[in-house]
Amino acid sequence: MRIKTDTTSYYNHTTYMSGDGDYIRIWAALGDGTAVNHDHAYNSYKGQVDYLWNTAVEEYGSGISVRINSTSIKNLSAAGVWSPDSV
Repeated sequence: MRIKTDTTSYYNHTTYMSGDGDYIRIWAALGDGTAVNHDHAYNSYKGQVDYLWNTAVEEYGSGISVRINSTSIKNLSAAGVWSPDSV
């Protein structure tokens, strides 16, 4: 988890994916898992950069703890880097 300080999108770069051509579905969430994406979710593939739309600061204020939630239809592992503020 990280602290979000402004109203920019989250930055995510998926650097590893265990399956070729596979993807994970990612979206913005608070530290407790509450979604703040309002149905904006992204299919993230290996090597892809995504900017995740969110309303964390607008709804909960600056300094809120956030994370990225994910799911997959396969049993995959993925890795990458992310930032709560994309500036």
